Formats: sequence, C-alpha cells, structure tokens
Amino acid sequence: MRVEEITDAGLVIMRGAIEPELSADYAAECNDFFMNYDGEITSTRGARSPGAIETLRLNNTITFEKLGYKSVVRVLEQLEIPRLKSFAINLQNPHSYQRFHPDLGKQLPLIIIHPTGEGALDYFEGQFRSEEEAIENHKTVELEPGDVIKQFLPYIHHRGFNRGDTTRLTTVSY
Repeated sequence: MRVEEITDAGLVIMRGAIEPELSADYAAECNDFFMNYDGEITSTRGARSPGAIETLRLNNTITFEKLGYKSVVRVLEQLEIPRLKSFAINLQNPHSYQRFHPDLGKQLPLIIIHPTGEGALDYFEGQFRSEEEAIENHKTVELEPGDVIKQFLPYIHHRGFNRGDTTRLTTVSY
C-alpha cells in the first residue's frame, strides 16, 4: 500500500489498501445488497452530468454482518470502521458525477472506498462561490480498484466522478 497526502484538502489516499480479490468481492456484495434493498434510494446528478448517482444510505453497518456479507464485513474491519457509523453505497452511472458538495455535519474522517475502477475524486480548495467555478478550477485524484480515501476536512467541496463506460460502485462511511 502506498499513502499520498493532500494536506490543503485534508485528504489521505491509500493506494491499493484493499487487495484486488477482496476488492472485487466487496464490490459484488455491495452491489448485491444495493439491488436487493427495499428501502429509499436517492438519485442526484451534477451540473452537466450525463447520468445520475444512485445512493442508498444506512444508519450503521450491522446489517451486512446479519445478512452474511463476509467480504463487506472483512473490509470494514480491516479499515477499522465502527459498526455504528453511517454508511452509503453509491452506484455511479457511466460518465456521471455528483454536484460539488461539502460534508458538513458528518462524523470525520469520512472513509471512501473505491472497489471498482475508472473513478476520480474532484475537489476544489478555494472559497466556494459556484458550481461553475468549481467545475472550471478543480483538482482531480484518479482512483483505482482497492484505493481508499480518508477525508478529514468537512468544508472542502468535492464530487465523485465515474470516468468509465460501465456503472461504478463506491461506498462512504461517515
């Protein structure tokens, strides 16, 4: 595992934090949970985004253990994510991205797990004035399967981005 820090943005990127086979199993189990979930799923899209981001939110991660999602439990334990921390699964449609947003009011650090490829995190370090300004002046962290981001600053505006031609999955512990 290789660690990169972007101090001004409060980001720590842990490259290859999850081994490839476990990352693939984690993605498959999260996708299965998402597809079989009977609760609320929200849909958002950023300005100019051709596709939507579908999000399922949970108040904790205990459900994964109860339902036997062993790879999900293993990754959460490996990353030392508390069971009572809120958790979201995002399905990002091809070439879709979120609106730039901060994470005010969430329990830090946020832990963003990238079990699938062709993803990116765009972030804007300056004083946020508009979505258009952030779109024109952001910085990007390219992400590979198994990468994990820890986000320590709640006020940094950022967005997830699927650069690929297939649906991509990410999860966030907050």
